[in-house]
Amino acid sequence: MAHRQHLFQPRRRGPDSPAPAVPAHALEPFGGLCIRARAGYIAKSRAAAVAQLRSFLLRKRQLACQFIKAQRPPAGRAFADRYRQQTMKRLKQGSYVLLVAGSLSLISWSAELPSLKRSALDLTIGTPKTISKSSEGVSFIVSFYNNSTNNLLLNGGELLGNGAQIWSSLEAELKNETGQRIPMTLGWGVPGVAGRIYFLGLPLRAGSRYTLSVSANDYLVGTGERLKPGKYEICFVYRGRQSDYRDSSQMPACWQGQVQSNTLKFEVLAE
Repeated sequence: MAHRQHLFQPRRRGPDSPAPAVPAHALEPFGGLCIRARAGYIAKSRAAAVAQLRSFLLRKRQLACQFIKAQRPPAGRAFADRYRQQTMKRLKQGSYVLLVAGSLSLISWSAELPSLKRSALDLTIGTPKTISKSSEGVSFIVSFYNNSTNNLLLNGGELLGNGAQIWSSLEAELKNETGQRIPMTLGWGVPGVAGRIYFLGLPLRAGSRYTLSVSANDYLVGTGERLKPGKYEICFVYRGRQSDYRDSSQMPACWQGQVQSNTLKFEVLAE
């Protein structure tokens, strides 16, 4: 108690006597406030951190002014005014630093927008039935959708002289229920290629859709064996590129890019 009275009661001093030193233990609450302010700054967003920092500095200023006024009322007021001005200057500097950091973050985020931009082409896969009695009944429907505002020309593959289509730009990835990949080749029912080859182009207007049916005769599993009874999952991948068979003087350039469809699960009950 004697120590507290000695700390907070005003002392009598002469006009030229120096100001009393502030005890170190009296400033311990400021350290606790600083730790809590730092923890809050890490946990919250930049805007919340600015508000919490402002509140912390104002609270620290109030406590310091109250303590100084209790020790030396006449000189304490002048020191409190100077401390208030320094605190406001620090607040402005801290707000400016956080504002600059936020602006740089926005610039870097906007620079990454092109990589996050949605593809102009969507590829989806469906099936008439997810459970088939035999492997011959497993068929798929591949859908190409142009979700951009521009018309697209897709390179589907090759067109033979007899009208047969080979969609070489489309690949299938088949896996069993354990996640093991099973080789699957899209042959499109063409035993061999002979004669002249033409460009298989697919024009897609903005907002239009094209569906392609894939039956059991259009693909080969492994070396030609049937799908064994079990559960499977499949997805299709389209790789858009330029074609050597396209007449560049008559047709626009093909859309270039890669897009993957959704994953479809199906089941085969028997061979």
